Amino acid sequence: MVIQNAGIKLTSVIKDIYGKSGRALLYALVKNRPITETLILECVYTTLRRKVPQLLESLEKQLVEVEETINDYLVPYEEYVERLEEIPGINRRTAAVVLAEVGIDMSVFLSSGHLASWAGASPGNNQSAGKTRSKRVGKGNSYLKKVLAQGALAVSQGKPTRIQAFFFRVRRNAGHKKSVVATVHLLLRIIYRMFSDQSRYDELGESYLKNRKNTLIYNC
Repeated sequence: MVIQNAGIKLTSVIKDIYGKSGRALLYALVKNRPITETLILECVYTTLRRKVPQLLESLEKQLVEVEETINDYLVPYEEYVERLEEIPGINRRTAAVVLAEVGIDMSVFLSSGHLASWAGASPGNNQSAGKTRSKRVGKGNSYLKKVLAQGALAVSQGKPTRIQAFFFRVRRNAGHKKSVVATVHLLLRIIYRMFSDQSRYDELGESYLKNRKNTLIYNC
């Protein structure tokens, strides 16, 4: 079982991990919800409700162990983690996912657009011979896309940056969902460029887009 291999051993407290309570807790973990007593009370049923303190203690301890294991794996890549953390919306946990899913060798991707497409954050051409085509985005790497989408939302709520200005510009023109996908696309293009030429993130400021004319929304 994947979650067992990751060090989350709910079976030490819940006998039937595939029961209603077990599945509810697993879903909460997958959704990255903060583990609190209130959350556990929402997830568990019947006699397991008496084990809430035990479940909370067990989960907190195991999640700390998983974080420590991840940090151990990141040691050889600290330079890349630091560079990724310079990008608005990317914290250490997000950086770990990027490195695990994408790696540091960008030569495996034909271009930054290919990387975005692989991650499922690249809408296809939407027009041909005057006809509008579907703008649906492929599934791609759903876990990577989800984590970067959380980063895009964090950008929208953070301090003013060039990426935040981009997010709001797309949202005004195309709506919230498309602004999230477009920002994930932009983040991936930035990561591709940084890793390709071994550069650092350059914050161009919130007025960057205003100072450019005819900017394509996916340009980085």
